[in-house]
Amino acid sequence: MLTLIIDAFSKEEIRNMCYELGLDYEEFPDAKSGLVREMLVLCEKTDRLKEVVDICRRERPKQIWPDPSKLLTRKVLLGESLELVVPYEPETVEIPAGDFLMGSPLIDGIPEAEQPQHSVTLPRFRIGRYPVTNKEYDAFISQTGRIVSPESGWPGQSPDGDKLYHPVEGVTFFEALIYCQWLSEQTGRTYRVPSEAEWEKAARGEDGRIYPWGNTWVAIRCHFKAESSAAVDAYPAQNEIGCYDMIGNIREWTCTIWGEKRREPDKRYRYPWVDDGRNDIEAGVHLRRVYRGGGYDDPRDRLRCSSRDGYSPDKPGPPGRRHGFRIVLEID
Repeated sequence: MLTLIIDAFSKEEIRNMCYELGLDYEEFPDAKSGLVREMLVLCEKTDRLKEVVDICRRERPKQIWPDPSKLLTRKVLLGESLELVVPYEPETVEIPAGDFLMGSPLIDGIPEAEQPQHSVTLPRFRIGRYPVTNKEYDAFISQTGRIVSPESGWPGQSPDGDKLYHPVEGVTFFEALIYCQWLSEQTGRTYRVPSEAEWEKAARGEDGRIYPWGNTWVAIRCHFKAESSAAVDAYPAQNEIGCYDMIGNIREWTCTIWGEKRREPDKRYRYPWVDDGRNDIEAGVHLRRVYRGGGYDDPRDRLRCSSRDGYSPDKPGPPGRRHGFRIVLEID
């Protein structure tokens, strides 16, 4: 809604809208984005969002405006500012800036693609507490009119009612990108698919642990050896940061390029990991993308924080190992 108003109206028209609503816009920020945000904040507090939408529909009747009853119903603390979020916006947790150990030590039995273990520095960011769920993805489908992939397992254009909080599956990398673009437009914030470095830091923290919870395998901490997915909160949070399903339940796309080969990454995309263009979302469809996390039918040796592999970005994943994703929210 924030982005829609900014794009559809001039600053003077937005001020006129505030005047019609009886809001003192002289106290609002001068920038158009800040002006709209403050207007929406005040209207949410006084339960007047329907009036805003009614004005928008009257002044721009050819534009599709969201249902005000589903617009802005909760708030979240992002950094130091309290900002509005839409009901279908995924919950996120903050990952602090700093170094972490990425990859695996040079030991037998570990794929060469994970070696060597090395230090990577990242700025702070927020990442989805859970993989994107069927319920969250359904909002995207219903508002955009896109056709759901048959690999999603949905019986039609809507998910099963008892699987609303299961991770969406059977999503291509490109579909994940489109979802993030749509979510950014709906919220006025920048959402994207995580890099594999961001994903791994969120999974293991700074200390190079094998599993999100530590260095000892605990079967009851994740969903695996199963015939179908589970709700994203069916198991406890897997680490102290508060992330769920980092390993098990669903394979998750990252934006990082693997290369053209199936069994090993191209030479230029091997470790050590650096932000050298390997996260280019506009790279060709012939380049595989890294996926992380492991699905509910993946073997246990893939259920590690450092496990990585590549898959064609225009394919949803094989049966039993379909791909889903979680989002990153930029905050710096």
